[in-house]
Amino acid sequence: MCQLCGKKVRTDVVVPHPLAATIDHVIPLARGGRHEMSNVQTAHFLCNSLKGDRPSSPRPSA
Repeated sequence: MCQLCGKKVRTDVVVPHPLAATIDHVIPLARGGRHEMSNVQTAHFLCNSLKGDRPSSPRPSA
């Protein structure tokens, strides 16, 4: 599940497919975030690319 948009990631495709799974840093490494489990989440390649180096915002609850 993409933690940025809330939709399923595709496990049968690889980057650069827009729906491929990537590791997103909640607090980006470029902004002092750490590469550790408490700071990573699953995201689509496209969603992660659009997010860039901005911190993640919490997704609205459904």
